[in-house]
Amino acid sequence: MKVGEKTLQNYVDTLIKTRRIKEFLNEKAPHKVSNGFRPILSVVDQVAKKNPSHYSGMALGSRTIQISCWICADKDQSFATVRHELAHCIQSWCDLAGSYHGRGFTTALKLVSQGTWRNDRYWKSTPAVEQARQELSLIHICRCRRAI
Repeated sequence: MKVGEKTLQNYVDTLIKTRRIKEFLNEKAPHKVSNGFRPILSVVDQVAKKNPSHYSGMALGSRTIQISCWICADKDQSFATVRHELAHCIQSWCDLAGSYHGRGFTTALKLVSQGTWRNDRYWKSTPAVEQARQELSLIHICRCRRAI
């Protein structure tokens, strides 16, 4: 089942309204609470120019989440990607220590994905995702040839 951008944004909004996330944000970044933490999500053809079919999502600071259209072919994987990228946004918003997938990120991911954080570290291949990735690769090849 293909998941739409509005559904994914609603999921982000639902997650950030949970008590545990609100309390964490208030504790770790009390000076920013008045600004309102609400990353805006968009579904794009590709989130990275290099190896576009390898990246299911990308957080751009604390304000923006981009999700690759091909991961939206699978509801569970698209929601897992949203949780992963939301953890990056929280890491950025709260200035959590550590590398991009290090200690601060793991803390945020455990907060967002309490029972599934280990699975949410990376996207998983499913038949629907693989088909969508292949279709996107074919479209990308056609666009490249047309530009030549």
